[in-house]
Amino acid sequence: MVKQMYEIQNYYGFIIAICLFQLFPGAGTIAILGATATDGSKAGMSAVVGTLLGDFIYMSSAVLGLAAILSSYPRCFAVTQYLGVMYLCSLGLKYLFLQESTNAFHKSTLLSRKYMCNTK
Repeated sequence: MVKQMYEIQNYYGFIIAICLFQLFPGAGTIAILGATATDGSKAGMSAVVGTLLGDFIYMSSAVLGLAAILSSYPRCFAVTQYLGVMYLCSLGLKYLFLQESTNAFHKSTLLSRKYMCNTK
């Protein structure tokens, strides 16, 4: 059974929607800007490479039909979901427990910069 693709009914509305979507930055752009603003251009370039690598993996999965495979095997999809949940929880817990030492480091760095640049 071949599914029929939907056509664009209103090209002007489609073009306007695309232009509006391009006006607002996405999560990747905000992550890159945040990394660059806080840690410099080297961290910003690392964030760019990470974003591009993630996009490449996502597009490769789409080309290889990973969504079709996961929809054919619901148990594999559930395992994938739970692995993702565990990974995100581990990142969150790591951030929560390391936040105090990171904040102390940033405070000391900011204080040393303040006193080094103080001209009074």
